[in-house]
Amino acid sequence: MSSNAQYIALRDGRADADRRGGAEVGTDALAGREMGTELPYELVWESRCLVRRYSGLVTGEDLVASLREVCSDPRFDEIRCCIADYSRVESLTVCEDNAMLIAALQIGSRYTHPDLVIASVATDPAVVAEIKRLAGLFQPEIHVHFHPTAGAACRWIRTQGVADCRAAGDCPSCA
Repeated sequence: MSSNAQYIALRDGRADADRRGGAEVGTDALAGREMGTELPYELVWESRCLVRRYSGLVTGEDLVASLREVCSDPRFDEIRCCIADYSRVESLTVCEDNAMLIAALQIGSRYTHPDLVIASVATDPAVVAEIKRLAGLFQPEIHVHFHPTAGAACRWIRTQGVADCRAAGDCPSCA
């Protein structure tokens, strides 16, 4: 796939095989990245669990792109839990326009998948505060569950009745 086609797929929120595999893709021009640079997120689809890993300088555009990719993937309907790992994020900056897009994507995904158990991994106070701000836009009645490590998030998921999820025990992504 050409870099231009990859950028268009990213811009339009369409999932494609190259992006699912974690390969480098075209530009995320809205975030100011050069052609050929890696996105600051990785989606790891485990058996009945998704691990969303973010790293480096993360923007609202990055969150929107990752959520669009997740929600448009047919595997989304099969997962029971999701770990949103922000432990490697250096900064998280989300403007109000992107915050509203994130809220819309989260509301839609909660409507179609209300039983999905989500755990967040973060310890940086600024990152935690930004995630809480975003969560308050779309789920003010739901507490965001933060954990210091992916392993701790897995153990918490197990307490939520998701014992058959790989992330609840032997997930190689959480080891």
